[in-house]
Amino acid sequence: MVKDTLTIRKKKAEVVYQITANNPHVIGKIHYLIHDTALNAVILPDTLNSLVHSGNLFDADILQNERMRIETLLKNNGYYSFTKGILAF
Repeated sequence: MVKDTLTIRKKKAEVVYQITANNPHVIGKIHYLIHDTALNAVILPDTLNSLVHSGNLFDADILQNERMRIETLLKNNGYYSFTKGILAF
Protein backbone atom coordinates (compact mmCIF):
# COMPACT_ATOMS: atom_id res chain seq x y z
CA MET A 1 0.00 0.00 0.00
CA VAL A 2 1.29 3.48 -0.86
CA LYS A 3 0.13 6.68 0.82
CA ASP A 4 1.32 10.10 -0.26
CA THR A 5 1.31 13.50 1.42
CA LEU A 6 1.75 16.71 -0.56
CA THR A 7 2.90 19.92 1.12
CA ILE A 8 3.15 23.18 -0.87
CA ARG A 9 5.10 26.16 0.47
CA LYS A 10 5.53 29.19 -1.73
CA LYS A 11 6.78 27.82 -5.07
CA LYS A 12 8.06 24.50 -3.72
CA ALA A 13 6.23 21.26 -3.29
CA GLU A 14 7.26 18.36 -1.09
CA VAL A 15 5.86 14.88 -1.56
CA VAL A 16 6.30 12.21 1.10
CA TYR A 17 5.49 8.61 0.21
CA GLN A 18 4.74 6.06 2.91
CA ILE A 19 5.05 2.50 1.57
CA THR A 20 3.75 -0.51 3.44
CA ALA A 21 5.05 -3.72 1.91
CA ASN A 22 3.01 -6.90 2.00
CA ASN A 23 4.44 -10.30 2.84
CA PRO A 24 6.62 -11.62 0.00
CA HIS A 25 5.50 -14.59 -2.07
CA VAL A 26 7.35 -17.81 -1.30
CA ILE A 27 7.82 -20.60 -3.84
CA GLY A 28 5.96 -23.68 -2.71
CA LYS A 29 6.12 -27.00 -4.47
CA ILE A 30 8.03 -27.26 -7.74
CA HIS A 31 6.58 -29.60 -10.33
CA TYR A 32 7.90 -30.19 -13.84
CA LEU A 33 5.31 -30.87 -16.54
CA ILE A 34 7.24 -31.93 -19.62
CA HIS A 35 5.24 -33.72 -22.32
CA ASP A 36 8.25 -34.73 -24.45
CA THR A 37 10.10 -37.69 -22.94
CA ALA A 38 13.32 -36.76 -24.76
CA LEU A 39 13.29 -33.29 -23.13
CA ASN A 40 12.41 -34.95 -19.83
CA ALA A 41 15.58 -37.04 -20.08
CA VAL A 42 17.71 -33.90 -20.42
CA ILE A 43 15.99 -31.49 -18.01
CA LEU A 44 15.08 -33.65 -15.00
CA PRO A 45 18.59 -35.02 -14.30
CA ASP A 46 19.84 -31.42 -14.25
CA THR A 47 17.36 -30.11 -11.66
CA LEU A 48 20.10 -30.08 -9.01
CA ASN A 49 21.56 -27.10 -10.91
CA SER A 50 18.24 -25.26 -10.87
CA LEU A 51 18.19 -21.66 -9.64
CA VAL A 52 14.63 -22.04 -8.34
CA HIS A 53 14.05 -23.89 -5.05
CA SER A 54 11.06 -24.51 -2.78
CA GLY A 55 11.03 -22.03 0.09
CA ASN A 56 12.81 -19.26 -1.84
CA LEU A 57 11.20 -15.87 -2.26
CA PHE A 58 9.54 -15.29 -5.62
CA ASP A 59 11.93 -13.36 -7.86
CA ALA A 60 11.08 -12.76 -11.53
CA ASP A 61 14.77 -12.20 -12.38
CA ILE A 62 15.71 -15.63 -11.02
CA LEU A 63 12.89 -17.23 -13.01
CA GLN A 64 14.15 -15.48 -16.15
CA ASN A 65 17.69 -16.71 -15.44
CA GLU A 66 16.34 -20.25 -14.96
CA ARG A 67 14.64 -20.04 -18.35
CA MET A 68 17.95 -19.02 -19.93
CA ARG A 69 19.77 -21.82 -18.07
CA ILE A 70 17.34 -24.44 -19.38
CA GLU A 71 17.53 -22.99 -22.90
CA THR A 72 21.34 -23.24 -22.81
CA LEU A 73 21.17 -26.77 -21.40
CA LEU A 74 18.91 -27.92 -24.20
CA LYS A 75 20.93 -26.20 -26.92
CA ASN A 76 24.08 -27.84 -25.56
CA ASN A 77 22.27 -31.18 -25.86
CA GLY A 78 21.28 -30.82 -29.52
CA TYR A 79 18.06 -28.80 -29.33
CA TYR A 80 19.53 -25.89 -31.29
CA SER A 81 16.22 -24.23 -32.18
CA PHE A 82 14.82 -24.34 -28.64
CA THR A 83 13.90 -20.92 -27.22
CA LYS A 84 13.21 -19.98 -23.61
CA GLY A 85 9.87 -18.45 -24.65
CA ILE A 86 8.44 -21.97 -24.80
CA LEU A 87 8.92 -22.36 -21.02
CA ALA A 88 6.19 -21.26 -18.63
CA PHE A 89 6.24 -20.99 -14.85
